[in-house]
Amino acid sequence: MGEKIKIVIADDHTMFREGVVAMLKEINNISIAGSVSSGDEVLALLENQETDIVITDLTMDNMDGLELTKQLNMQYPNIQVLVLTMHNDSVNIKDLLEAGASGYLLKNAKKQEFLEAIHQVYLGENYFSEGVKNILINSMTKKKKSSENNPIKLTKRETEILSLIAQEFTNLAISEKLFISLYTVETHRRNIMKKLNVHNGVGLLRQAIQLGLVTE
Repeated sequence: MGEKIKIVIADDHTMFREGVVAMLKEINNISIAGSVSSGDEVLALLENQETDIVITDLTMDNMDGLELTKQLNMQYPNIQVLVLTMHNDSVNIKDLLEAGASGYLLKNAKKQEFLEAIHQVYLGENYFSEGVKNILINSMTKKKKSSENNPIKLTKRETEILSLIAQEFTNLAISEKLFISLYTVETHRRNIMKKLNVHNGVGLLRQAIQLGLVTE
C-alpha cells in the first residue's frame, strides 16, 4: 500500500466534524492528521504535524476558512485546501478560490464525490462540485467580455484545450482525448497561462470564464 494522504479537518460543528473523521478513517489510503474547530487551531497543529490537505469549513470562530486559506497559502504553499461548506454564493466561492483553495465542495455532496475531490486535490488538480462550478460560471458570465473585443488571442488548439481544462480534464485525459502527447498539452497549458497572466488552475478557470473564452 502506498503512502497515505494526511488530512486535517477544520469545522466548528463537532458532530459533523466527527462524522467526517469517522468516514475517512474507513478509507485505507487516508490518515487523519488532526481534527479541530478553528483556523488558528489548524495553524498551531501544523507547527508539529505534517499534512497534505486541510479540509475546512468557511464559517468558524477564531479565524474563519477564508483567512485560514490565505495563511496556508502563504505559510504552507504545498498544503492543498479543500473547502467543505454549506455556503454556495458566488462571492464566497470566488473569495476562497482567489485566496488559494484548490477545491470547493458543498456539504450535501455524496461520499463518492467527496473522496474524488480529496484525491484530485491531493494530485495537484482543482476540484469544484457541479453546483459550485455552475454558480461560478453564471456569476462570471454576467461580467465577461465578448470574445470579439477580447485583446487576448488564443489559437484554435489552445481554446480547445482551455475548454477541457475548464471541464476539469487532467493533462493526461486531454492528451488522450485529443490524440496528442502529454508534453504538447503541458506546453499549450503553459502558453495559455502566460497569455492569461495566471499562475495556477484556479486562476486559469476564473480568467477564462471572465474573458468569455470558455462557456459551460
